[in-house]
Amino acid sequence: MGIIGGALCLSGMVLIVLSFIPLIRDIKNKEKRASKTSLKLAGPGLIALILGIIIIPADRETQQAEEAETVTAAAEEEKTEDISKDSEQVADEAEPLRNEVNIDKEVQFTDHSVTFKEAIFYEEDGNYFVDLDLEWDNQSFGEKTTFFRANMMDVLQEGQSLDEINNAWQDKSSDVFFPNAGGTWFVELTYQLESYDGVEVKLIPMNEIDDTESIMININ
Repeated sequence: MGIIGGALCLSGMVLIVLSFIPLIRDIKNKEKRASKTSLKLAGPGLIALILGIIIIPADRETQQAEEAETVTAAAEEEKTEDISKDSEQVADEAEPLRNEVNIDKEVQFTDHSVTFKEAIFYEEDGNYFVDLDLEWDNQSFGEKTTFFRANMMDVLQEGQSLDEINNAWQDKSSDVFFPNAGGTWFVELTYQLESYDGVEVKLIPMNEIDDTESIMININ
C-alpha cells in the first residue's frame, strides 16, 4: 500500500468515525443540531477515503515499477560484470605472439657467403621459437659441398646455445646436408628460445682461414 493513499484512507475513516460521535450524542439527547457537524466531518472524510482508494493502486504501480527498475538495474550490472569477465578471458586467450623480422644481411667468407633473409619469432603451445631463413652461396669449392662442410652455426640467447628442434645438424636429408655444386641453396632452421627475445647467430667457417662472424637479430 502506498504511503499517501494509506494516509488518506486512514484520515478519511477517522473523520467518518468522528462524524458519528456528535450524531450519536444528539440522538441520545433527542436533538438534531449535530447533523451539520456530522456532515462537516463526514464530507471531507468521505472525500479523503475515496482519494485514498484511487491513489493506492497508482502508488502500488509506482512501487512495482520502481522494483522492476531496481531488478533491471541489478541485471544490467550483473551483465556488465559478466562482459568484463569475458573481456578479461578473451584477453587471456589472445592470439599467440608472432614477429617477422626482415634481415637481408650477407656475411662473406673466402670460399662462400651466407645471407640471412628473415627471422620469424613466434609462440606455440606456451613455448617460444625462431625460424631462421637463410641462403648460402658456394663460390669457390671445387666440388659439390654442403652447408655443414662450409661452416657450423651457433644460435644463442644470453650466451646460452639454443637447440635446433628439427635435428637439422644431424639429419642427413636436411637442408644443411644438401650438396651444393656451385650456386645458391636455401636453408631453414628452427630454434627453441629461452625467452621471447632476440638472438645472436655465430657463423663458424670450416676453412680455418676466416674468423667467426656473428650477427644480432632483434625483435622489432
